[in-house]
Amino acid sequence: AIYPPAILIAFILYLVTRSRVMEIENIQLKEENISSQLKSLKDQINPHFLFNTLNTLSSVIRLDKKDEGLRFVQDLSNVYRYILESDKNNLVPVKSELDFLNSYLFMLRKRFDDKLNVIVDIPQKIQYYQIPPMVLQTLIENAIKHNEVSKASPLKIRVYNKNNHIIVENELKPKSNDHKSFGLGLPNLMKRYELITGKEIIIRQTEKEFIVELPIIEDK
Repeated sequence: AIYPPAILIAFILYLVTRSRVMEIENIQLKEENISSQLKSLKDQINPHFLFNTLNTLSSVIRLDKKDEGLRFVQDLSNVYRYILESDKNNLVPVKSELDFLNSYLFMLRKRFDDKLNVIVDIPQKIQYYQIPPMVLQTLIENAIKHNEVSKASPLKIRVYNKNNHIIVENELKPKSNDHKSFGLGLPNLMKRYELITGKEIIIRQTEKEFIVELPIIEDK
């Protein structure tokens, strides 16, 4: 009389244990898949960024004084150090992203001079939140790629905070040969954000502006 209930209990325990093992295995497979996708998405960023920065460096070396060239190389070194370190982290403090952005903007200003005006206004209290690395650089690069940047028509970009989002907002001045293609940059960013944070970025376009809202993550 004792054996059937004992066998039943043992069988139930086996099923529960097996179910838990399968659940853990599925979680591990999901994490491995996400890591693989993130690596693939990050690898798409670096070659494009390398191409643009090397072109700018070549121009600086040809046209600038030695000290300006050395400053550019230093900022370029800071940028690539950040890229290498970002491969180890899916989230970084907003402050780290802003420091990286400052080095990147120095290089852009050497390239575009007064044709490009980027205003960054992020309060101190927001800088300890977290964000996926290189997202601000991606959006600024995207704005430059798809809009006219010239002496006759300077491009203005604003980076600011609103309602626990970082907003990147640029004037809409589409290039005449632009075909509304965002290339790798924006779709890549959307996928990375969803994979890392589970949150979606908000993209809006008005007659005069292109606006991207990036949710920031509180560091607990």
